Amino acid sequence: MSSLTVRDYHIGWICALEDEMAAAIAMLDEEHPMMAGQDKQDHNSYVLGKLHQHNVAIACMPAGVDGLVSAATVAKHMARTFPELRVGLMVGIGAGIPNLARGVDIRLRDVVVNMPDKTWGGVVQYDSGKAESGGVFVVKGELNQPPDVLLRTLSQVHARHRMRPSKITEYINEAVVKNSMLEDNGFVRPDAPDQLISPVCSTYVDDVSSGCEKSVHCCVTQLCHTIKNFSKWLAQTIQFVFGELFLI
Repeated sequence: MSSLTVRDYHIGWICALEDEMAAAIAMLDEEHPMMAGQDKQDHNSYVLGKLHQHNVAIACMPAGVDGLVSAATVAKHMARTFPELRVGLMVGIGAGIPNLARGVDIRLRDVVVNMPDKTWGGVVQYDSGKAESGGVFVVKGELNQPPDVLLRTLSQVHARHRMRPSKITEYINEAVVKNSMLEDNGFVRPDAPDQLISPVCSTYVDDVSSGCEKSVHCCVTQLCHTIKNFSKWLAQTIQFVFGELFLI
């Protein structure tokens, strides 16, 4: 372990929130001590470790700071210290708005994987767009698609998820057992479903041609006839969704 240098780390993992960093650290198979060699201009604080056969450097944005500029700064500093990085990842907490009328069923706890199509690069900057007359939404910004090495791997992952169940629940359970305080700090399945899954939730979605859901309203006094997948929560099934992400 002591023979590792900064050149042995090929994956950079950036977190926006402390909760995300705690989850990232918990998923490591082993944790490495910090080593000498951090660039003087790199102000990040790192957690190093191994995930499967990969050496990973994890960094979090400064507390109370978010946004694309901050993420880019963390990535820039990381590249200074770890010159052999091949892949940079950002894994975090997002929001999903189900729209069953259009066959869109995404819930809290589901896993969304950025996968571009022929139109977009994978991440669309929704807040840079403009709603025009006739329900047309014009997108004015998007991020570059992931590197080819990730896209090739993603094709294999996507195919396997269509063939057999994921092991993610097993990995999460192992992480909770290994890190006993995770459960005490809220890293567990809630006792009751949130309103977006509850049968007393009613959703109202603005209809725009792009399929972008602009608003959701939940009313706890009405039965929700649009949410038909309540059993999904009870089954504790984590669903994987592959597609474009809208960055708000």
